[in-house]
Amino acid sequence: MTATAPRATTPRAAMDAGPGEAVGTGHAACHHGEILQGVFLDERRRPCQALVTLPMNGPGSTAHFTPRTGTPPDDVRVTPAGRTKARAAAVLALRECAARLSAAPCGGILTLTGDIPVGLGMGSSTSDVIATVRAVADAWGVRLPPRTIAGLAVRAEGASDPLMLAPGPPLLFAQREGRTLEALGPALPPAVVLGCALGGGAPVDTLA
Repeated sequence: MTATAPRATTPRAAMDAGPGEAVGTGHAACHHGEILQGVFLDERRRPCQALVTLPMNGPGSTAHFTPRTGTPPDDVRVTPAGRTKARAAAVLALRECAARLSAAPCGGILTLTGDIPVGLGMGSSTSDVIATVRAVADAWGVRLPPRTIAGLAVRAEGASDPLMLAPGPPLLFAQREGRTLEALGPALPPAVVLGCALGGGAPVDTLA
């Protein structure tokens, strides 16, 4: 038996639009925070950190990703600068998509825009990460299931709200494992949530 190197498959969008013109796009909503967070028992009766998030309708992050064939997968340039979690998510998603296509991964250019200021505790970093994963997958013509997106988001951030599953019923979600413990559905009553930015929009430490 002989081993063969991965074939140098070009991302779908790159083949369609030409080098330097291909753009994959992804969007993810932000959230209003969590209405419940703590330690719960999973299906095996093991203690597990989990939360219930209130996703927003609409406002969030949009990512555009342009693959650059022939560049190493770690060569991802991000605008705005400093979005290290989104960059990490792009690299992970590139490797995931390339592996699914038995292709050689490459780097690219990632551009992020958002409706929510960074650091308000409304999930802007998580929506950046999920939008990034979706944009990379779109560029490669790969449809990643929500469970895979959740796993990549956790690896990029350390923890993730279940925004990759929105819109949908309320979920009890293990944010550090990227999996749903329970779909609450009608167990939670209908609610209208009004959000506003206080304190001059100053950032908060959401990992403390």
